[in-house]
Amino acid sequence: MPKELKGDTRRTVASHTLQPRGLRPGTRALSCLILAAGLCVVPIGTLASNESPRGERVRVPELGELYGDSWAVVIGIDKYRLVARLSYAVRDAKAIERALRSHGFRNIRLILNDAATAKDIRALLGDELPRLVKPNDRVVIFFAGHGESRQLSEQKEMGYLIPVDGDLDSIHATSISMNEITDFANLINAKHVLFLLDACYGGLALRGASSPPRSPDWIFEVTRKSARQVIAAGGKDEKVVEVNGHGLFTTFVLKALEGDEAAGSDGVVTATQLGSYLQRRVAEASSRYGKPHTPIFGRIAGDGDLVFLRPTTAAPPSEGAPAAVASGPTVTGVPPLRLPPPPPPPARLQAAPAPGGGTVSASGSIAPPPAPPARPVSQVSQRQTGSVEVRTNVPGVEIWIGHQRIGETVQGNHIVAEGIPAGMHQLRAIKPGHRDVEQSVSVRANDKARVDIALERIRRERLPRDYGQSLLNERRWAEAEAAFVDAVDAEPRNARWHGNLGIALAHQDRWTQAERPFRTAARLDNRNAVWRMNLGLTLELQRKWREAEAAYRDALRFEPRVARWQAQLGDVLNAQQKWAEAATAFRNAVSLEVHTARYHADLALALAKQKKWSDAEPFHRQAIRQEPTKALWHARLGETLRSQGKWAEAAVAFQEALRLDPGNSRYQERLNESQDRRR
Repeated sequence: MPKELKGDTRRTVASHTLQPRGLRPGTRALSCLILAAGLCVVPIGTLASNESPRGERVRVPELGELYGDSWAVVIGIDKYRLVARLSYAVRDAKAIERALRSHGFRNIRLILNDAATAKDIRALLGDELPRLVKPNDRVVIFFAGHGESRQLSEQKEMGYLIPVDGDLDSIHATSISMNEITDFANLINAKHVLFLLDACYGGLALRGASSPPRSPDWIFEVTRKSARQVIAAGGKDEKVVEVNGHGLFTTFVLKALEGDEAAGSDGVVTATQLGSYLQRRVAEASSRYGKPHTPIFGRIAGDGDLVFLRPTTAAPPSEGAPAAVASGPTVTGVPPLRLPPPPPPPARLQAAPAPGGGTVSASGSIAPPPAPPARPVSQVSQRQTGSVEVRTNVPGVEIWIGHQRIGETVQGNHIVAEGIPAGMHQLRAIKPGHRDVEQSVSVRANDKARVDIALERIRRERLPRDYGQSLLNERRWAEAEAAFVDAVDAEPRNARWHGNLGIALAHQDRWTQAERPFRTAARLDNRNAVWRMNLGLTLELQRKWREAEAAYRDALRFEPRVARWQAQLGDVLNAQQKWAEAATAFRNAVSLEVHTARYHADLALALAKQKKWSDAEPFHRQAIRQEPTKALWHARLGETLRSQGKWAEAAVAFQEALRLDPGNSRYQERLNESQDRRR
């Protein structure tokens, strides 16, 4: 029997059955960065000299010597639609915007409240920004708002940033996950990308970071290499402190950018130094307020470091923002930058000038500043683009140019990438069971570079047929992958080898690569439901809801009496808001496993989404009878009773939810309302 992926993996997506923590107004819940076990903690000392250890003076460059351009996306959300509102996230975002302008960030997109939807954030970070940013640029992405984490298994958690339209009952479908943050970091083809998250976040596997000793040219050394870095406000189950009109984390970010002790006398602050400084100062200050939390930082990829140079001027306040920023107990505002006035707009407004260069279209998107008419040809060529055609000797090769994934070679073993900036780029080709190939490619403006790549298969001694299966049983996923790559090569029409290769890849969270062997296994063994269910899972985790639904339905044609599979189908139907069909799937699951509380709770939720309150009520009650300690289920029962006008019973349900989750402001509001209406 082929080895099936573990069923509890589906909780990665089915977040609507998991209990969210209470979010109090003015408090940002922290379930932050669940780090890889190998993350080393950076020493929290700071550098206070602009001399090298040998007494040589450090050479501080001009900004233009390090970066081509500087970009920022600054997001602040107070007025959430479906979760508790905050008080100071928007103010934090406006203060960060002004501070970044003082550090030479010419292109800033400020996104506040209703503009910060999941769809618009994904479009900006995943599509628009990667098209605009150049390989020598730096990018800072700041987020102030709510965050949550969900338990996937005993060892793993998934973290989410909550957009303005995020729903804790459908968190995977409506929020920004840790996997997407990693994808955005890789899609943005800049030299340095830094995420500053004054919110909760979980699940990123970060590498440790440390600053090299200061030599006369140390700034050039740390900025020469690329980097993808993250600094988040705290750890799991911590609470962000908000004082004097700002989050404590943002308060100290502003202090560091203004020239607090995070920088030496040369005025340079690296992202690594900033993270180290924030760890110490935020931990100390939050302990004094009785809500201790410690920022966490590290690298997603790369060995370089984003740097901030000493601000010689500062930016004008954003529209509607105060001229000075009250950043905390001892923090002063950033003084305004004196910029030349922008040119007057044309008679028919097509695009408004953005402060410091660039334009903001009517839809709010950023466009780079127009080139001056007399710019030298050498500078113009840096902004021109060409294309790269890659041909490989085998299909299914994953192609990367710099930090951007281009795709896989399929038909004719080739792929073409358009819009690649002129200049030298590093190209990488990857395929399981083959040696990676890296080489440089020169792209000329308005021309196509052609690259031929021959991948070499990794040959191993032929192993016993059951060797790969034993590696799977021992959870040695990478070795199992190698064994089944060899097995597939030897017996390409053996569905079991393809399916087990997919399992080995999936257990390494390589969902995109796992999809293909599962499809092949399902095609070769067209009556095996297990491969179709595992295919559905990989599609679900890639948010390909319709394809996942089709795979699950196909599997259930052969094995309709597996309750867990019916529930997985219900999950993807919920993600598509197909509430009636989801209710049918969960009803099937309940009929097959009547003593599984979660299936009753899922069915009740699907019925409630259709406003079938009286139908939902008995399933809520049955779920609570089986698992009475889940506050969320009591609260959902309260909502169902409240919607039927059963105020006394609703008050009892909300009171029990509040007992299990004390301090939850939403439960308290519902309890007060139910008690008032009962009278």
